[in-house]
Amino acid sequence: MKEIRMLAAIMFTDMVGYTAMMQENEKLAKILRSKHREVLERLVFEHRGQVLQYYGDGTLSIFGSVIESAICASKIQQELQAEPKVPLRIGLHAGDVVYDDEGVYGDGVNIASRIENIAVPGSVLISDKINDELKNHQEISTVFLGRYNLKNVKSPVKLYAITTSGLVIPSQRELEGKTINSDNSIAVLPFLNLSAEKDNEYFSDGITEELLNALAKVEGLLVTSRTSSFAFKGKNIDIREIGRQLGVKTVLEGSVRKYGNRVRVTAQLINADDGYHKWSETFDRNLENIFEVQDEVANSIVDQLKNTITLRKLYCRSIKKYNYPSKAC
Repeated sequence: MKEIRMLAAIMFTDMVGYTAMMQENEKLAKILRSKHREVLERLVFEHRGQVLQYYGDGTLSIFGSVIESAICASKIQQELQAEPKVPLRIGLHAGDVVYDDEGVYGDGVNIASRIENIAVPGSVLISDKINDELKNHQEISTVFLGRYNLKNVKSPVKLYAITTSGLVIPSQRELEGKTINSDNSIAVLPFLNLSAEKDNEYFSDGITEELLNALAKVEGLLVTSRTSSFAFKGKNIDIREIGRQLGVKTVLEGSVRKYGNRVRVTAQLINADDGYHKWSETFDRNLENIFEVQDEVANSIVDQLKNTITLRKLYCRSIKKYNYPSKAC
């Protein structure tokens, strides 16, 4: 067979606990596996997909349509919820795949497999690429679960769950134990302008920008983008929810007060899992040169962070690379 390369929606399925079930009740295990395969093969065919491989109690299928793949996955889970229930996980991703006589390959295949691996029985988890195609289709609704670092995948992936009736929506706690979400991840929220003059907001935004730039230079630290951080500007949302949406372990927030030629910057580092403070500091400076003050405060805050989010080695290694000023190393 000649090697074939194509863009496809990729679906992985896997029965949970099949091996243990075979040891305890072999007859039931075989019944559930047969039901899984019968339902899957029928619905994949109906939605113009193709089952490419079987992996014991799991399968790999591809679709030419993202919409069809999502509808198919939802129907599979709905049918498998009827007795006897089949505890199935499903993961969907869209990407480039290559397949020949020996199998199916590509980053898209790997990502879909990792997504399926962290799903829970009865759920359909999808990547942001799948979700982008579903936004204009009201018959398929989704909920954002957060950004996750998947094994052997370079960049964090935004994950969503399909919320069609009958499907399970994983809780944050259920997903935490199945990911390799890095402790070295942080979001810098826009610093609040608490000055009497609203025009001073440019300074508080400038502090935020400088912090984002400085932290982005720390090798090994995952920093959310400016667009993601500033999406929460002016919104009163629980830090735990912000951490969940951005997929980070730590959130840096703060405020700026200007009195004449003096400025006070307050910063707090917060654990996104429980909402408790890790560290807090206040910086008082003269506004002789606004840009120098922004740089100085940002550098001081980054120096403090090195001791609060296990970054000493990563931080010091990046000092030499970027010639970043610090008294810490």
